[in-house]
Amino acid sequence: MSKENGTNMVEHKAYTRYMEITAQDIMTDFVETISPDMLVGELAHIMLRKGFNGFPVVDNGVVVGIVTFTDLFNLLHTFEQSEIDGHSEKLHERIAHLKKWPVSKIMSQKVHTVLPTTTLDEIIEIVVTRKIHTFPVVEDGKLVGILGREDVLNATFTYG
Repeated sequence: MSKENGTNMVEHKAYTRYMEITAQDIMTDFVETISPDMLVGELAHIMLRKGFNGFPVVDNGVVVGIVTFTDLFNLLHTFEQSEIDGHSEKLHERIAHLKKWPVSKIMSQKVHTVLPTTTLDEIIEIVVTRKIHTFPVVEDGKLVGILGREDVLNATFTYG
């Protein structure tokens, strides 16, 4: 067997291992969640303090949404040039107003979940095509984990 053929076999084995990695292999199992009535100001504080990019929003044990840094930036951008309650407000007044909103007003309600058995290549496809970066992992309707794009990249470059 030539050295070149040996190299190809090693690459093939790495590729096969890469194809075997699933969401359950790379997810965080202890998921912190938030409620839809949590205030945006509290959410921002928790996200920054804990260094999380997003949280599943859970009501009565069911995932009803997801909220991420992107949602917070979209909120700020929406009100950048707008008026609130019919009059112009200064930036600090707008922020004070927005901090009192419930998370339910800004969360994404269309949550793209993955199964524990979803493969790494399928997750990468979703990240690229749908621009989704945080995935609740759900089994039998129950939240069992969460993974983010950092988890996907770490697994890809560690095992791929």
